[in-house]
Amino acid sequence: MTTARARAWRAAALTVLSVALLVSMVAPWAGGPLLALAFVVLVPGSAVVPLWRFEDPFDEMVLSAALSIAIGTAVALVMLALDLWYPQVATAGMAVVSMPSLALQVLRRTEDDRAEAAR
Repeated sequence: MTTARARAWRAAALTVLSVALLVSMVAPWAGGPLLALAFVVLVPGSAVVPLWRFEDPFDEMVLSAALSIAIGTAVALVMLALDLWYPQVATAGMAVVSMPSLALQVLRRTEDDRAEAAR
């Protein structure tokens, strides 16, 4: 599997994770907190870091996780500073902001496939 294909699959999986998290916020169930934890650790950074196109997938995932945790922490600190603690709203906001970038990564992969097939 090529790096571009792995990026596209990861972006698609993270988009599904984001949608599942948003659905679990509307219809709570026992696995919701695990989805939220996976989301906060993986999605926000993965929406940004793969756009830089690192060669090493391990470096990309580590930076994505670190950036995701930093973004989640920054959002929580802003909520605390403003005395507006609404974690569900913040999580939904991070999901909505991350989804266009993840979709762009999947679309970029299909464009790369078309360019390769044309060669």
